[in-house]
Amino acid sequence: MRLIWLSVKFSLVLGFCSTILIGNQGFAQINKQVKFSLPAPPPGKPVGGRTRGGGRRGPCPEVQTNLTALIPFTQKTLNLGKTTYVKENVWGLTNSLRPTFYFYVPFSNEYSFPTEFLLQDEESKQLVYQSVVKLPSKPGIISVTLPETVKPLKEDRNYRLFFNIYCETQKPIPSLRVEGVVRRVNLSDEVTKKINQATPIKQVELYAAEGIWFNSLDTLANLRKQQPKNQELLENWTSLLESTGFKDITEQPLVE
Repeated sequence: MRLIWLSVKFSLVLGFCSTILIGNQGFAQINKQVKFSLPAPPPGKPVGGRTRGGGRRGPCPEVQTNLTALIPFTQKTLNLGKTTYVKENVWGLTNSLRPTFYFYVPFSNEYSFPTEFLLQDEESKQLVYQSVVKLPSKPGIISVTLPETVKPLKEDRNYRLFFNIYCETQKPIPSLRVEGVVRRVNLSDEVTKKINQATPIKQVELYAAEGIWFNSLDTLANLRKQQPKNQELLENWTSLLESTGFKDITEQPLVE
């Protein structure tokens, strides 16, 4: 009788431990944070660019966080004689025909600074798209999407994007500028199938793992707009931006 009781007791303990283990595994999966895998740079010469708009220029108000292009980048320190400077290469991949781009803008529409977005074919140097951008109601992260009137981006081709703010309207040179390169690529049939069958948050993870920055960021941004109080989405947003060097932008709001 004692052996039977011990056997039952052991089975109950084992079952309880298994339940805890399975529960913990499920919790870990739910809270898995998205991290971006930086792909190889586009072929050819370094793309250059800049993610930050620099310090105060002319009449631009002083701000704590500068104009920022949310695009992956690498940095290299160069020494030229007694001068040291940092060289940036700023680029991101998309598989969208007309992708969406994100920028942190430090000024609200309280200011009347002309602001614009431009997209240029890197090979032909022809302007593909140019648009006036309205400053948001408060400083924050805004998006710019290529409209249907713009021809689809060509596959495996570099396009250079610019975001300019003119604090001195009478001068043709922007007071603040950020720039980088977007390149459209095709995903394999296997990855495309996985993405199409996945939940939106899983799509963010798959895009990030494949190095498809603009799709990963845009999908997650749209989820956050739909569920602004969702803690899991906030944690993934923070993780994604931190993994690409934008820790100081993680708490900035998504604004219109």
